[in-house]
Amino acid sequence: MLLADLRVSIADGSETGASALPVPTRATCRASDPYAVELKFHSGGGEDEGVWMLGRDLLLDGLGHRAVGEADVRVWSRGRTGGKNRGFLYLSLSSPVGDALMRFDRGEVRSFLQRSRQIVEFSDEHLHTEVQWSELEANFLRSCN
Repeated sequence: MLLADLRVSIADGSETGASALPVPTRATCRASDPYAVELKFHSGGGEDEGVWMLGRDLLLDGLGHRAVGEADVRVWSRGRTGGKNRGFLYLSLSSPVGDALMRFDRGEVRSFLQRSRQIVEFSDEHLHTEVQWSELEANFLRSCN
C-alpha cells in the first residue's frame, strides 16, 4: 500500500489561486484495488472527510494538457514555464451535495503515480485482480448451493 499526504486546496477558479483554501488530503493506492486511487479530503479540525475513488489512469491522463473525465469527475493540468512538474492539476468534483474544484501540486501527483508503479505497474493491474475474481466466483457459486 502506498500512502501520501498531498498539498491540495479548494480553488477559486482563477489562475493565481490567491484565495485558495487548503484541504488536508491523503492519497492511497492498494495492490488489492490496482486501478484506483483513494483520495480522502479532510475538512476543518473535525472528523469530517470526503472520500473519492478515482482511476489511476484518469489522474495520469490528467497530467497532460487536455481535460479528461466526464460527468461528476473531470481532471486537467495547467502548467507554468520551467518543466513538466510545475503547475497544478485540477480536479472538478460534482455530487448531489455540491460541487468543488480542487487544485493539486502537479509534481506531487506525478511523483505519487510514479511511486504507485512499485505497488502495481501500469498495464499490469489485471494480474492483481484475477485472484479476486476467482474468489468472488467461488463465493458466489457456494452461495447458490
